[in-house]
Amino acid sequence: CLYLFLQQDSFKKFVSNDIIKNIEILLEKKKNRHCIFKKVTLNDIFEKNVFRFQYNNETFFAPMWHSEVEFETNENEEFCVHFIPILPDNVWIDENNDLCIYLKLNLDNTLLLNETIPITIDTYTFEIQCSQIVCIKNQLIKIKNQGLWKILQNDMFNVQEKGDIIIHLELE
Repeated sequence: CLYLFLQQDSFKKFVSNDIIKNIEILLEKKKNRHCIFKKVTLNDIFEKNVFRFQYNNETFFAPMWHSEVEFETNENEEFCVHFIPILPDNVWIDENNDLCIYLKLNLDNTLLLNETIPITIDTYTFEIQCSQIVCIKNQLIKIKNQGLWKILQNDMFNVQEKGDIIIHLELE
């Protein structure tokens, strides 16, 4: 798919042949790379679980709060582990590892009579402050630093900082 895109004449007008060749070499190298797919729960992610596994008689450890982790064996064979989160239909994880939730609320007294609106996903409950909700149909509300663990490329096991929870709120 990407290779075909790179071959288009319209693309070649804007990118040098050297860059295209380097991308082609990288794609070729990764084309036959072995990938392991592992399903994870929200609990695996929040609880900082680590996937321990054997590959080519070597033991590896992969943090489950990442979407993909790349490894290299002692024989210089590259492979990767993809984590596939099992989430409700209204929940997803974005490219920044923020937990995103689509929520539809009725515009009624609940917003006036309560200080917070609880959102429960699996065994986790998050609260939106009602004072953050404005009277428009669609809005984004961020719950800062209460989401999933931030990904640090140079320190994959670092769990010092949490990302955000982004609520895609629709009032009806």
